[in-house]
Amino acid sequence: MFQPERSFLFDNGSLRPEATLSLRKLSECLEERIKCPVSPVSLLHSNAVSPSRLNGSPAQLLEPTLKAALVDGIRSVALLPLFFGPSNAIVEYLPKRLRTIASTFPDATIRQARWVVDAARHDDVRIAGLLAQRVRATYEPVATKSKTRVVLVDHGSPQPEVTAVRDHLGKQLADLLAGEVEGVHVASMERRPGPRFAFNEPLLIDRLTTPPCDRGDIILALQFFSSGRHAGTAGDIAAICNEARRRCPALRIRVTEPLGHADALVDVLTDRFSELRGAPAIPGNA
Repeated sequence: MFQPERSFLFDNGSLRPEATLSLRKLSECLEERIKCPVSPVSLLHSNAVSPSRLNGSPAQLLEPTLKAALVDGIRSVALLPLFFGPSNAIVEYLPKRLRTIASTFPDATIRQARWVVDAARHDDVRIAGLLAQRVRATYEPVATKSKTRVVLVDHGSPQPEVTAVRDHLGKQLADLLAGEVEGVHVASMERRPGPRFAFNEPLLIDRLTTPPCDRGDIILALQFFSSGRHAGTAGDIAAICNEARRRCPALRIRVTEPLGHADALVDVLTDRFSELRGAPAIPGNA
């Protein structure tokens, strides 16, 4: 197993403290597994959360924290993205900035792991299995399971490869829940306007107000790692569900918990860490 001096588990960032607290817990679990210090950091946003809402410890951003570690003498670093798929943030935004950092510290080795879900691996059902666990934990009452429909919802992305991950997980989830529920459907919370981004369809509000998901029991399976502005209490998804119920009074919606720090997620992140052995380091701009 690749054994760097420091690892950084990073998400996109959130203005909700729940997201940072969840990231910290996941980092603790991962650190125990890989036997390497793991720093929970975000790309953006999280440092604006008051430390008083984070048990007195301010949230950290990836770039300044990474630079500080390199200044302090750390010379071998693993970066672990907490992203379901190849989002712009980790395939375009971050690599450019990391090349600049690598140029400043040419004697350092910085390696970035892959995202969480490999849509080409149909035999790896760990994340879909975790989603299925969340769905099963939300059944109520048991007698209605066979009449329940499941809607898997992600954030939505300008990258079709990220939506392909959602669709991949939706197919796996349908296989895992076959015979238990009436059907599994997919949706995006939001999308950019214009036909160029139509691959995100259907939007969640449309899925929940269009047959067959506009009535009866619906379990909304959250393809989110943690609660926050979107998946948290009184967040965007809750508002969409309330609007769907207003339009369709016969609709009964229950929502799963996010994935959190479950063992299956730690397993996958451990694999991504292990894959870094022998991987090329991020080159500098020079």
